[in-house]
Amino acid sequence: MSLKPKKNIHVMVCYIEGFIDRSILDRDIIKPIISNLENSRDIKSVLFVSNMEKEMELENIAEKLNYGNIALFIDGINYAYTINLNNWEKKDLLKNPRQKL
Repeated sequence: MSLKPKKNIHVMVCYIEGFIDRSILDRDIIKPIISNLENSRDIKSVLFVSNMEKEMELENIAEKLNYGNIALFIDGINYAYTINLNNWEKKDLLKNPRQKL
């Protein structure tokens, strides 16, 4: 997914469909970027998420995508930000240890 905020800043969001919570992506990532991002280096002041990490290695980014993270690539910055938005159902095995996963 490619985004173009108010200013001439290109942002690419990568994720695996079904692994993330799409409503959180739209509400907490996409809308703030489109509405408020004016400088590519200001991404942390636009997004209010607690688990945003800077990542420079593509191999690590790909691994995080497999665990329900998104990756934000911003034009002009030589690293990506990863944010955990996984949408996996969590099962409490202590309540019912015979429950199938």
